[in-house]
Amino acid sequence: MTKKPAALSLTGCVSNSPGVSNIFLLKLHDINGEKVFSEIRIGYFRICILWSGERICQATAGRSVDDVLQSAITTNPDLTVVWNNSNALLSTALTLQSKVLISVIAGAEAMFVIGLIFVVLLKRICRAVPTNNAAQNQKRLFLRSVALMAIWSPVAFALAAALSVNQATSALAYITRVQDAPELQVAAGETLVVLQYLAFAITALFAIGISGIFTREGGQIRSSGSTKSYPGSNIGVGQMPGPPPPPPPPPR
Repeated sequence: MTKKPAALSLTGCVSNSPGVSNIFLLKLHDINGEKVFSEIRIGYFRICILWSGERICQATAGRSVDDVLQSAITTNPDLTVVWNNSNALLSTALTLQSKVLISVIAGAEAMFVIGLIFVVLLKRICRAVPTNNAAQNQKRLFLRSVALMAIWSPVAFALAAALSVNQATSALAYITRVQDAPELQVAAGETLVVLQYLAFAITALFAIGISGIFTREGGQIRSSGSTKSYPGSNIGVGQMPGPPPPPPPPPR
């Protein structure tokens, strides 16, 4: 649940499945009707071409314009007759995808996984080691610092992804609107922008929760879920003290 918005952001233009094709960064629309492709939707790693009422989605990572067109022709051989008239629009789409709209959200996903690994390690140490062990307390402090840094890093990455995509797509759309005789109409993908802001909000809430679980008290790290106790240590968190002694018998 935590990373579903980020995953959906990365899967834009992957297929023709209902709803997925509406998750995109930008869409390029030919205003004059001179281009053969009426619309191209750009995702992070794929594009969707709308032609004659048909939607053709293709992977674009590391591929040239000719490679993408060849793959599209394999899907629909009728595209062969429009090869030369499609290069300019498709080249613009690939340039925007590779040079302008960088996948920062993928970095947030990677940092989130790394942060989870450190959180699991910290939780295991907090459960397995007594709190009066000075050497282990130092290890806990260091691991807590690393874990929190790794957990808060994807928050910054997610915010940067949302802001950069929102500003870049809005700027491109504005430029095409104010041109005297624009050939293309550029529109931002509002669904993807909302998903990325939602990913930022959920990631931030998760980081706040993790920070509250592993608290620092008097140079020691406490885990709110730890229930173990050790010889020489205080009563473990979550344990109840024993029952009081019975009252003395009444005097005779």
